[in-house]
Amino acid sequence: MATSTFSKWTQDKNQQKADNAELFIQNLNGNGLMKKSRNTSRPAYSLQLKRSTSTRDTSFKKMEFGKTNVGKTNKVIMMVGVTGAGKTTLINSMINHILGVKWTDKVRVKLFEENTNKSDAHSQTSQIHVYKINHIEGFNIPFSLTVIDTPGFGHTGGREEDAKISQQIKDCFTSRWGIEHIDAIAFVVKASDIRLTPEQRYVFDSILAIFGQNIKQNIIFCITFSEPRGKPKVLQTLSDASIPCALDAYGKPIYFKFNNSDISPADDEDDGDDGEGFPEEKTQWEMRRESLRKLFGFLQHADRKSLTLTREVLKEREALENALEGLIPKIKEALEKANLLEKNKIYLEAHKADIQDNEQFESEQHEMTKVKRVSSQESLNCTECKSSCHHPCKISFRILSFFSDVFSPDPLCKVCDHEKDKHKQEKYKWEQHVQTSKITYRSVRQKYATSGSEIKTVQDVCRQLEEEIQVAEEEGLVFAKRVRKCLARLHLIALQQTQQTTDDYIDAMIMNEKCNEKPGYKERIKYLEKIKGKLQDMGVTK
Repeated sequence: MATSTFSKWTQDKNQQKADNAELFIQNLNGNGLMKKSRNTSRPAYSLQLKRSTSTRDTSFKKMEFGKTNVGKTNKVIMMVGVTGAGKTTLINSMINHILGVKWTDKVRVKLFEENTNKSDAHSQTSQIHVYKINHIEGFNIPFSLTVIDTPGFGHTGGREEDAKISQQIKDCFTSRWGIEHIDAIAFVVKASDIRLTPEQRYVFDSILAIFGQNIKQNIIFCITFSEPRGKPKVLQTLSDASIPCALDAYGKPIYFKFNNSDISPADDEDDGDDGEGFPEEKTQWEMRRESLRKLFGFLQHADRKSLTLTREVLKEREALENALEGLIPKIKEALEKANLLEKNKIYLEAHKADIQDNEQFESEQHEMTKVKRVSSQESLNCTECKSSCHHPCKISFRILSFFSDVFSPDPLCKVCDHEKDKHKQEKYKWEQHVQTSKITYRSVRQKYATSGSEIKTVQDVCRQLEEEIQVAEEEGLVFAKRVRKCLARLHLIALQQTQQTTDDYIDAMIMNEKCNEKPGYKERIKYLEKIKGKLQDMGVTK
């Protein structure tokens, strides 16, 4: 349809507010904006959605109804929930409300015609879809609406699939073809839920971790499978879970109740009664209509939030994760060094008498060395401390390696604390290696004598070893503090504080040592506990 024809049609045909939804929908269908369903004997339609070519190669897809109406505000709502929460039914109800469909009308509308092909249907729900419903004169709402439909969490794909959904949401908010602002995030939950399932908790934590502090007043709850009267049980569940959200004048979470009954037209002969002279389905329809009126009222007056801070959170989180990947091996390296020095000290003390009688006595010594390992992926390596601070480093051109996340926004590396110019992007990775050898006590004594201290006895050597052990422990503590620094920054800008603290990271390392039981694990656990204790004494474990 030509633009002029489209404009004339919207002006001439739809000055009225969809008082006759059936005629309105027929007009839309006649002008190529609707599709009549072939899978039903009753009048049923779906929106004629145009795919956006800009998101052809992205992890999310955009589709659009009608032409952009620059004279109307575009409100954006993201629908999030676990599989089976009722998002699809709720979105279809929203479309019927927008088009002014009433209970008495013999026509119903769906966002899109469901595909009976299982593989296609799975594809439809396995990635984020952004639907922009451009305002047309005759709509039951005074603005254009963009619905971000997220796949159901907790589906058969498990936690790995859920992580992909979280990544798609991040892509949707950071891509140049994605979303620039948001007006509401609607968590869709069932009224009967008396406790949060692990899947629901994962949904909340994953979504809240993405957004910045300024989004709190835009988070609402759409409670499905609700009864017309009374407060849904899930409200107490949400309150106990302390989910950040918009609050009403009484300090209570803002929510909207919906039943999930079929939106199909009732049979003419259906004279079922709910005890008040109305069919039960009509009562449910009217409850849904009133809730949608309130929901769209909230959207109309909600303060839109730019996603600038959200992008900052996402960038900061990625930098944090990259820094942590480099810091954890650093802590392990320091602990292993302390452990080996302790072994050397214990060995010398155990053979003290033999050494005093024979200076040529061969003692078993353990030393930490670093070796280069060729890698199929590039690493950002520090030439100063011979370590891989970021692996794999995915920056395309080596000349741009200074833009690595381990530097942003500081000129010093978050992992090793050395300057940018001390780092190179190379196709190998530094790894630590324990070397065990037998050398004479005289060689050991001479090694420590070069440090300037007077070394005469075994006790003198052990004293030097003790000092080195303390230095190694302090190195581990320094790296643990850097973990804390990364976490503190994320806590500051994120809406939902990450559940992981410095204590959590150390506990995870302790558990890893217990599970693997590699040589020296008991000693490493001892040092980890010592670092944890020091951090707690300093009050920097949270």
